[in-house]
Amino acid sequence: MPIGFPEYQSPYNLLICYYALGDSEKMKKGFTRLLSTPQPSIHGGEVDEDEDAKEEEDGKVREQDGLKEEIRLREKKAHHFVLTAAKLIAPYIDRNEWVAGFDWLIDGLRGDHATLASEMEIAKGIAYLRRKQFDKAIDVLKGFEKRDHALRAQASTNLSFLYFLEGDFQSADKYANLAVRNDRYNAKALVNKGNCLFASGELEKAKELFLEAIGVEADCMEAIFNLGLANKQLGQLNEAMQAFEKLHSIVPNSPEVRLRLSF
Repeated sequence: MPIGFPEYQSPYNLLICYYALGDSEKMKKGFTRLLSTPQPSIHGGEVDEDEDAKEEEDGKVREQDGLKEEIRLREKKAHHFVLTAAKLIAPYIDRNEWVAGFDWLIDGLRGDHATLASEMEIAKGIAYLRRKQFDKAIDVLKGFEKRDHALRAQASTNLSFLYFLEGDFQSADKYANLAVRNDRYNAKALVNKGNCLFASGELEKAKELFLEAIGVEADCMEAIFNLGLANKQLGQLNEAMQAFEKLHSIVPNSPEVRLRLSF
């Protein structure tokens, strides 16, 4: 949880209390209050981009750059407060239908917080996925195909996973490629692409993708587990054991990992 931002901490903490109490109406009011907190912006006053060109003294330029960086940091943390709160309360603010909570939050964010609204739309798609409502998840996530590349990468990663679960490996591969192309440092996208290669029998290439995913995210459990499976299929049993032992150190109580260690 972010700290050091009292203007957000108080309404955020209050919202957490309403969440703990299960008071849906007060959750809505608390979120509205959090959203109405003035947010820092790099586009106003002292950080006007046009002023940079007019600065001739190096010291002033450095000071200006430092101020911009500080405001960017504050803006990022403010967004983190809002998005964390929204994801937490979304399924609980409508007693009759969980998806109505997501829709209420998305509508509230659309005006001045379009990027956060899009993040919540992706969260809605993932919520459908967790409830195994795959068709609805696909409908939501496919809406991001022509949007900002970062959001497109997130949506494509989840679409690839969805299609892989359904056994549609061609579509899974299509969206895995799109996700990797839009964000090469997305560990889950690399895992999805590796899974598609694994399913098509291209084990060495799959292994390379799993290793790349681990390079991006050292504790990516899916990548480590699948690397172990790829090594086992390739007959590289020592390397497979190393992967499963590493995973066991991360999740020591996993029965699936324990089973793999017994081969």
